[in-house]
Order: sequence, then C-alpha cells, then structure tokens
Amino acid sequence: MFSLTYGAYDLPWPVSAVGGMRPIEQSAAEVAAFVDRVLASTGAAQVDFVAHSQGNIVGNYYIKRAGGADKVGKLVAIAPPWLGTNALGAADIAHFSRALGAGPAFDAVATSLCQACGQMFTGSPFMTALNADGVYSPQVTYTNIVSAIDELVVPHTSGLVPGPNTTSIVVQDGCAQDFSEHLAIAGSPRAAGHVLNALDPARQAPVPCVFVPPFTG
Repeated sequence: MFSLTYGAYDLPWPVSAVGGMRPIEQSAAEVAAFVDRVLASTGAAQVDFVAHSQGNIVGNYYIKRAGGADKVGKLVAIAPPWLGTNALGAADIAHFSRALGAGPAFDAVATSLCQACGQMFTGSPFMTALNADGVYSPQVTYTNIVSAIDELVVPHTSGLVPGPNTTSIVVQDGCAQDFSEHLAIAGSPRAAGHVLNALDPARQAPVPCVFVPPFTG
C-alpha cells in the first residue's frame, strides 16, 4: 500500500496532514520520488495519474519539468486549472499589484499560508513558465473532467484547453442534475465514470447521470 501527502508543512499533526501547501516544485519532487518507489516495487513501466485541482499542476510539472514524461501514460485531470485561476479576482489583484510595484508585498500576503496557491493565479510567473511550451506534454494522454459551475477554477474553461491526445468533458453536458462544483466533482458518480473510461478506454461503460448536490457531493 502506497500513500503520500505531498507539500505538507513539517509541523505537528493535524497541520502536517494538510497537503499541497508548499511550492509546487517541491511537491513535484516528492511525487517524483513516490513514482519511482511505485515503479520499483511493482515492476510497471509507467503509472497513470488521477488528479484533482492543484494535483493536476503538480503532476504536470513533474511530467514536463521534472523528468516524468516517460514514466506517466495518462493524466486524468479533475477540475484542472491549466491556465491558472482568477477566483475572487485574485489574479487580477496580483496583476495590478505587480504593475504598481507592490507584487512582492501581495505575494507575501497571498502565499503566507499556502505557498502553492499564489503560483496558480492566472498570469503568475510560475504558470507562465510552465505553459511557455504549451499546456500538455506530447508523450502523455490527457483527459480533462471539469464542472461548468466550478467556483475555484475561474473561468472553468481554464481546464478545457484543446490539444493533441487530449479529451475534455464537462460533467453537466447531458446531465443537468449534476450540480457538482470544485469540491463535489471529486465525488460525482458521473465524474468517476468518465475517470474509469479514461483509464481503460478498451472497456467503455455507460456513464451515470444522477443528482449530485454541490459541496457535499
């Protein structure tokens, strides 16, 4: 059994149980070591990623910038902020702060608790550098599964970037009763059906359409 909580602060529990807080580069290094451990233990040639939210950016940084392209076959991305996010106008505020010369002060405040969060703002130096050669790695097959009512990936089309070897799905398409947003999509039966089909395309199964409430899933 393998488990990893990447990007956690080295502080007493329960703070240490919260992952994704440190810079994405550091989290990706932890993922790289974890993948190597899995491959060595199982004898597999590659792994597949199923990621949610920031996990997609961590996974893609590993693939594109940390030598993971040959070790990953598929990345199934749930609520991916491929182009960053402007939730609550944070990216706009960051842009204006930098234009006014107050970027370091804004960054210090915005990343005081979650260092990775500020990296994912639309137009941030991190996102600009990561996407400088395009969003996707040509060696990996991507499936994007997004919600049209995502309140944290803003706009939700940030997760619908077209590309080769890439399929994009909006869970509300053909299923208006799925009200899953950024959190609930991780527990949506419809999203889960699309994940399974993406991982095993040779054995496609019907994807359910059931009522999914927001937030609680």
